[in-house]
Amino acid sequence: MRNVIEWLEATAVATPERVAVADPDSSLTYGELRREAQAAGTWLAARTQPRQAVALFLEKSCGALACMLGAVYAGGFYSVIDIRQPEGRVHAIVEALAPSCVLTDAANAARAQELVGATGVKIARIEDIVGGPVDEALLARRRAQALDVDPLYVNFTSGSTGMPKGVVVSHRSVIDFIPTFDQLFGIGESDVIANQAPFDFDVSVKDIYSALRCGARLQLVPREYFTQPTKLMDYLADSQVTTLIWAVSAMCFVSIMNGFDYRVPTTVRRVLFSGEVMPPKQLAVWRRYLPDATYVNLYGPTEITCNCTYYVVDREFGKHEVIPMGKAFPNERVFLLDENNQEVTAPGVEGEVCVSGTALGLGYLGDPERTAAASRRTRSMAAGSSPSTAPETWRRTTRMATWCTRRARTSRSSTWASASSWETSRRPRRPRTAWIAPAAPTTSAVSASASTTWAPSTRRAWQTPLRRCFRPTWSPTMCAAWTRCRSPRTARSTARRSTEWGGSHDQRGASRLRNRAGHANLRLRYADLWRSPGRRARDLGAQGRPLLLD
Repeated sequence: MRNVIEWLEATAVATPERVAVADPDSSLTYGELRREAQAAGTWLAARTQPRQAVALFLEKSCGALACMLGAVYAGGFYSVIDIRQPEGRVHAIVEALAPSCVLTDAANAARAQELVGATGVKIARIEDIVGGPVDEALLARRRAQALDVDPLYVNFTSGSTGMPKGVVVSHRSVIDFIPTFDQLFGIGESDVIANQAPFDFDVSVKDIYSALRCGARLQLVPREYFTQPTKLMDYLADSQVTTLIWAVSAMCFVSIMNGFDYRVPTTVRRVLFSGEVMPPKQLAVWRRYLPDATYVNLYGPTEITCNCTYYVVDREFGKHEVIPMGKAFPNERVFLLDENNQEVTAPGVEGEVCVSGTALGLGYLGDPERTAAASRRTRSMAAGSSPSTAPETWRRTTRMATWCTRRARTSRSSTWASASSWETSRRPRRPRTAWIAPAAPTTSAVSASASTTWAPSTRRAWQTPLRRCFRPTWSPTMCAAWTRCRSPRTARSTARRSTEWGGSHDQRGASRLRNRAGHANLRLRYADLWRSPGRRARDLGAQGRPLLLD
C-alpha cells in the first residue's frame, strides 16, 4: 500500500451506500465521497504539479473532506488554514506553502479573496469543482508516479516563536499508524466517530483515516456546538456516536457545563483524549455517566503522526494525581536525552522526550535547518542494541520529562508512577507572541485595553487578562458571563445572566452553573476551548504526566 486513497477506494467498492461523512446539513455515502474526491482531483490535476500543495480556507464540512482527498488524488498534498487566524499569520502560511490554488466555499470566499487575492494564487469554490467530470486516465497517471514517502498533509504550529512552522507528514506514516491505532482500540465499521477537532488540527487525522480504513461513519460536530451544551448533547445522542477522539478541553466543556445532567449519549463505547493534561476530577464525571466506556489518554507532539504514547485508564485518580501518558505505540520508540545528549536511565533525572519510528514526520516545510536541528541519525540507542546496528533516525520534541522507576503515591507536587515510567516536568512556558492572540468580541464586558498576551501561571482567573480567551464564535452573553466570572463575588450574578442553556433546561442549567462558577478551572482553564488547539496545549502550562514504557 502506497497511498491512503486506497482505503477510500476499497471501502467505496465494498459498501458504496454506507454513509461516510455527515454533518447537521448534509451527508455523503462512500460512493459519493469517492466520486466528489475524484472530480476535485481531476480539476486540481489539470492545474497543479505532483507533490504540490493545495490550501483550503474553510470550515470543516463534507465538501471540505472531499476536496482534501481530491488533492491526494491529484498527486499533491493539502493544508487546511484556520479561517479565524490573524491576517499576518495567514499570509505567512500561504507564503510558506506556495500552493497551486486555494479552495474555499461560498461562506468564506470573500474573506479568502481579501486575504489571499493579492498574492496571485488562484482561488476556487469547492461547490464549483466537486460536481465536475472525472478523468480516470489522468488520475491513474498521477497515482502511478506516487510514492509512500510523498507528503500527505501539512499542519502549521507556531511553537514559542510565533512564526508558523509547517510540519509535513507522509502517506507512509499515516499508513503505519492508523491500522495500529484502530486495532488497539477496536475501531470498526459499525462505529460512528464524532469529529470534534478542526481539520487543521492533527487530532482530526485519526478521525478521518480511521473512518476511511474501517468503513465507519464520520460525524462532524460543528464548532459552534461547543458553546451550546444542550445542542451538543442532543447531537451526540441523536447521531448514536460510539467513538470520541477529542481534545481534553472539549471533554471538560461537557463535564463543567453539566451536559450529562441534560442528556447522556449512551452509545459511546470509547473516549480517547489528548492535547492537554486531563484533570482527574473532570474525567471522573465522564466515568460516572459512561461507566462502560473505555478511556484512553494519548500523547504526541505535532512533529510526529498524531501520537506516540497511550495509556488506558484502569482506575480512579485522586484530585492531585496526574494521569499517565502511557507506553509507546507499536513501531515507535520513546526515550529521554539529558543536557549532554546521553540517554536517561536513572530515576529522577530530567531529559528531553525523543521519538523514533515510521511515525516521524518528514520535517518542517521549507526549513531544512530547523528540521536538521530537530532530527538526528545515529546508531540505535535501544537497550541491548549491537554496535553494528543500522543507524536510527529520531527526533527531539522540545518536551521535558523525568524518568521514574517505582510505583508510588507521593505528595501533591509529584505523581504516581510504575516500572520504567517517565514523567513530564513542571517547567514554565514562554509567553506567546501577540499575533496569535485572537481579537476579543465587541461587548461592553470586555475592556478595549485588555492585554493581548498571556503567559500561563498559577494566578487566579480574575487576575489574568481574558482577551485571549475569547473567540469570535462566542455570543455576547457567553463573553459577558466569562468576563464577570473574573471575580468570585460576581459568580452568582453571572450564572443568572447566562442564557446559553436555553429551553426548559435554562433554570436548572443556570443553577448548576451558579454552583460551579466559583471554581477557577471553570473561569479560566476551559475558557480556552475556542482557541486554536496547537496553542491550547502549550498555553495551559506544564503539568506533570508520567509516560509509561514497557
